Amino acid sequence: YSYNETYRRNIDTEYLNDKNYRGILAYNFINQPKAFEPFKQLKGSSLALIRDFNLYLAPTQLAYRWELNRGYREEQLRNITNPSFKIPVSVNKDFYWNRYFELTYNLSRGLKFDFRSTNNAIIDEPEGPVNKNRYKDEYELWKDSVITNILGMGRTTNYQHNISLSYQIPINKLPLLDWVSASINYGALYNWQQGPITNLDYEWGNIIRNSNTIQGNGQLNLNNLYNKSPYLRNLNRPVQRQSAQQQQRGNQGETVRFTQHNLEMKAGETFTVNHRLGTATVTARVFNESGHPVRGEQGIVDNNTLTFTPQQDVSNGRIMVSGQKTEEKKPGKAIKDFSLRLLTGLRNVSLSYSENNGTILPGYMPETKFLGAENYNGSQAPGIPFMLGWQDRDYAMRAANLNWLTTDSTLNTPYTMTHSQDVTLRVMLEPINGLKIDLTANRRYANNLNEYYLYNNGSFDAYNTMESGSMSMTFNVFRTAFEKIEKKGVFQSDAFDRFLENRQIIASRLGEKRRGTTFPTGVYTDTPYEIIEGMPYRPEGYDNEGIELNEGADGYSLSSQDVMIPAFLAAYSGKSADGIFLDAIPSLLQMQPNWRITYDGLSRIEWLKKYIRSFDLSHAYRSTYNVGQYLTNLDWEDMRDGFSYMRDERGNFIPKYQINGVSISEQFAPFLQLNITWNNSLSTRVEYKKSRIINLSLNNNQLIENYNDEYVIGLGHRFDKMDLIMGSGSGQRKMSSDLNLRADISIRDNFSVIRRIEEALNQMTAGQRITTLKFTADYVLSDRFNMQLFYDRQLNKPYISTSYPITNSSFGVNFRFSLAQ
Repeated sequence: YSYNETYRRNIDTEYLNDKNYRGILAYNFINQPKAFEPFKQLKGSSLALIRDFNLYLAPTQLAYRWELNRGYREEQLRNITNPSFKIPVSVNKDFYWNRYFELTYNLSRGLKFDFRSTNNAIIDEPEGPVNKNRYKDEYELWKDSVITNILGMGRTTNYQHNISLSYQIPINKLPLLDWVSASINYGALYNWQQGPITNLDYEWGNIIRNSNTIQGNGQLNLNNLYNKSPYLRNLNRPVQRQSAQQQQRGNQGETVRFTQHNLEMKAGETFTVNHRLGTATVTARVFNESGHPVRGEQGIVDNNTLTFTPQQDVSNGRIMVSGQKTEEKKPGKAIKDFSLRLLTGLRNVSLSYSENNGTILPGYMPETKFLGAENYNGSQAPGIPFMLGWQDRDYAMRAANLNWLTTDSTLNTPYTMTHSQDVTLRVMLEPINGLKIDLTANRRYANNLNEYYLYNNGSFDAYNTMESGSMSMTFNVFRTAFEKIEKKGVFQSDAFDRFLENRQIIASRLGEKRRGTTFPTGVYTDTPYEIIEGMPYRPEGYDNEGIELNEGADGYSLSSQDVMIPAFLAAYSGKSADGIFLDAIPSLLQMQPNWRITYDGLSRIEWLKKYIRSFDLSHAYRSTYNVGQYLTNLDWEDMRDGFSYMRDERGNFIPKYQINGVSISEQFAPFLQLNITWNNSLSTRVEYKKSRIINLSLNNNQLIENYNDEYVIGLGHRFDKMDLIMGSGSGQRKMSSDLNLRADISIRDNFSVIRRIEEALNQMTAGQRITTLKFTADYVLSDRFNMQLFYDRQLNKPYISTSYPITNSSFGVNFRFSLAQ
């Protein structure tokens, strides 16, 4: 508990009294319960799932905290200009009561539950000052009102609870599945927020919202599976870079030994030893009964036998034979090992799934009692599923039918539902030592729903339903990445030409997909299409009835959104327009992988070790298909056959979602990169990067292509212990540190082409070749003080006549001082 009071007065203020009361009541129970394991006495790995069954019968933590904070400020100003008229007392007061609850309960070692809630309440006070000395009657009224509000737990203005549940699926406890792991997490949020309180005849109600997060992860660690075989475990053991001494010892082969005891030898007589070590590179040592070495002559008979002729008699002696056995490299074994390595190249597979959902419902009339719920009009509002984060598309209508929503028509806040989904699949391959291939496929999707629920003629109806969202998905277009683009003339592009041709194929496919349906009645009233109502749909149309048919198919002209997007994707991915998917927002099954490849095995080649310390190759490819934003077409209407027959002013069927544009982003980052470190401290880097971004605008039927190519060559050298003399005369100081030199040259081409589809006009809008030369020399003066000499020159040569060449040069010295420890 704490109490602060400030009292002040001056010539303008008769008195100012500022008080603050704060009280906290807290309880915190922390427990370390013992697990209940009824089957822990079971033996055997096959019974691990049953043996490891466990339960905790008590929570890990239970905490409750109350915080009461009251502020009171009373001020009486002096009326200096007219003392006979007293200025009314001004009062500012607030009384908050915050309640917190926490429960952590690990139901088992793999199943964990967490609940946290917050309740923010206000203790309402009557108007006017609170001063038992000056206003005794008002004070008694204030005291009765406050006590009554405290006993009623105050007026809640905000309530929120969070629920977290995580489960480590014990699939790895099953026999032969210890290389598999999986987990799932669920998080939920429920929030009740009090609506505005006004003196007007408005009933806007309160706002409730909930959300949930679902996460799932699964992993197949195939290394653990392969390692169950001793042969594969040895085969898959990573090859480490060795020192020269280690390599020399390794080239001598495996050390083998043989010992024989209780020997009886005669001086001058040859003794035969069958050691069976499989090598003729052996050395024999003989010891007498006292452990002293015995001199003699050794002879080699074959890989498994030797002879020894001692110079003295030996009784109860022993002989120790050691040798080096070099494993023969048999072609059959090498082929077998290589084949097995390829077959076991799949190392790791992981899948992660994440989903976020939310609902916001305005105009909610019930208040909060227990856990944010209240028994309202004979039903428990807002319902246990909603409080646990469950999502229901029809929840707003259910709440309206239960009389939970306000009937005030002035409420203009929409009912909102949000949904986002993220799926990532990763695969790691290592078919040979040093070669690593990482494959990644990903899809991100977001969707938002807004609609208004208004009370009209005794019932609620939904109005202005609108969906919007975005989508991004890995999608490969590498087949057309290296197609040549003319930088002069008409800027011809094979991919763009295919795009124009594909439109007719896609239009025909869409028309055939709709064939057999029947035009509904009452859709084309007072339009030229009224005459075909009730007739079957034909892709070729009914031009004989006076309806003009453009190129494409009836309802699918060459400029239709439904035609343009699949034709665009087929053309720039290099796929057939007859097989490309027709949906602008494709499903998960259409994900295609990106990849990254690295290889460092060249540095382990024997003849290269003389010159190279490390030699790394890398290649990476990233490509995504993006739908920036889509919106619901309000004129689209499903006629129960999956199609809408409403048309725009050009005669095209209106799609369900209006999409302003789509794009493809592709990057070879890098296409190829070589990093070489030589044994003489020289380093070399060669890199080629390539990227392009293609935007298809459906608002103005034009396509914009942005291309970027870059070549980089870099050289570096480190001079060890380079001496530097600082100062002069008697103040000279000699410093010794490494000098690092680095030089890089890059040539980057980038240009943009706009292609107007309807006008058949191609035009370069920007483009340039940028040549950059960079040189740096770094010298460490101390642990915190670095010096760098640099030179940077950039030449910019434009491809279009509206720009002019630019050359920039800069050079100088940088000094960097670090204050960090």
